[in-house]
Amino acid sequence: MLRLEVQGDPATVWIDRYNALMDRAFRVSKPVATAISRRMADGASLDDLLLVLEWAVVTWRGTQREQWIVPSTLLRPMKFQERLDLAREWGQKREETRARRAAAEARRPPPYEAPPVVAVPREELATFGMEMARKLNGGG
Repeated sequence: MLRLEVQGDPATVWIDRYNALMDRAFRVSKPVATAISRRMADGASLDDLLLVLEWAVVTWRGTQREQWIVPSTLLRPMKFQERLDLAREWGQKREETRARRAAAEARRPPPYEAPPVVAVPREELATFGMEMARKLNGGG
């Protein structure tokens, strides 16, 4: 699973990512900070919390579940482990797909590049053409 290199207060990092993904302007509130601290005390890492957030945005946006993409729902202890398991499975599949695409791209031959065009004076071209015609007609 992809591990992010994040620094700073976990609640601030999580809310900043939430705002970026959802185009919102939430601020860190005491309930959100407490929920994040409790999920981390339960054993979840900040990467886990961010993965659940990203999973929910990608899989729920544009559906009836979009209304549930809010901090209080995503961080609720009752279903957090279930969501984390689903998010990990989703994240693993996403990484496998990226790896397959990268491998396919690496196997793809480079695009054809035509050789450079060389300017040949007309007189030389005419002489060359006559010599080739003689060779092709067996007069060579």
